[in-house]
Amino acid sequence: MTTDLRATKLTANDVFQTNDILNLSRHSALDKKIAAISFVTNRPSHQTPWSDVLRCSIDSALAWLSQRNVGKWKWRFFGATDGWRESTAVARHKKFWGAYEALKSRQSLKSSPEVLFQFESKIRFAVIADLESVDVPLLAEWTRARRSGLLFLSQSPGDFSDSAARTYFEALFRNRESEVDWSLAVSKLCDADSILVRCSGAFDDPDASVDLLYDPLLIQA
Repeated sequence: MTTDLRATKLTANDVFQTNDILNLSRHSALDKKIAAISFVTNRPSHQTPWSDVLRCSIDSALAWLSQRNVGKWKWRFFGATDGWRESTAVARHKKFWGAYEALKSRQSLKSSPEVLFQFESKIRFAVIADLESVDVPLLAEWTRARRSGLLFLSQSPGDFSDSAARTYFEALFRNRESEVDWSLAVSKLCDADSILVRCSGAFDDPDASVDLLYDPLLIQA
């Protein structure tokens, strides 16, 4: 990683009000504030790999979390194949983990079954998995690049059933869209025992960021 990269921290008291991190609209009866901390790293040039820029933000986010009361919380990942694909024998064989070369080594993670979703003639697969902290950079980079998944920290025991994967899928994607709808995600999943992690930065963006989204009663900024 480029050693001269530095992350800047931004804060927002409520992502449902105008702020400098992420402006969302409510899609449910959730009536409480959801706070955000964002760690933003400028990309100095197009030659600097996105993974390096994002890693700087990840490291800053992990350092911030290490100073809070989340030491025994578990990292988890939800991901769906990025887009509806033709229902070919190859796609059905590869499912989720096999569809991404970079993730094949993570097939041993404790995870749900690779759940099949079908819309007309197209299919997608999705999983929810337990992570160790060493897995976070790789899966964060995947969510940044694909935009069809997220990371989260949770106090709750893991549920890795196919029904849990279906619940997350239905909560994150609106109207069969391919990318995570963050207004939906926060409204439905950012409850009292979870911190959602959003990783962004692509194409001509000047920076990459890691956003922590959470109930402000949960931890102190």
